[in-house]
Amino acid sequence: MSQFLFRLRTQFSFVVNNKTLGAVLQGIAKSKVNINGYESTKIGRNLNQVRLVVGVTNFETAQDLRVVKRVLQNLGVKYHAKKILQMYGFPAEVPGILNTLYHALGCKTRVIASYFGEKSKIYIDVANLAAAIRVLSQKKLPVCP
Repeated sequence: MSQFLFRLRTQFSFVVNNKTLGAVLQGIAKSKVNINGYESTKIGRNLNQVRLVVGVTNFETAQDLRVVKRVLQNLGVKYHAKKILQMYGFPAEVPGILNTLYHALGCKTRVIASYFGEKSKIYIDVANLAAAIRVLSQKKLPVCP
């Protein structure tokens, strides 16, 4: 693959118990904001590490981001918002996409998390966003040994 297509999106990450997670998801839904990418991992009996991206498939609005911030703040949830990569433009049935991405990005930055979103989009949270953008902007992706 010669080049991946990507855009920047905003990821919200936070840790909450089951009840609060339900309230967060309900608050976002009641505000009619779409969750486009989502990952939740149990990190204890009743705790969830959550990463989510909101908006429609191709973009987020300032209003989408304000809604999520307001919902989280109203519930007293400490969160971190940061820019991440949304990868797109490749057929979902092509094998080896994640392998290619991890090998290319692993040369220059650490991949913190990756997860899928709507319409076969892949979200990637990296330690160094600028380095990841430089790698993904090359005509031929590097492959780390």
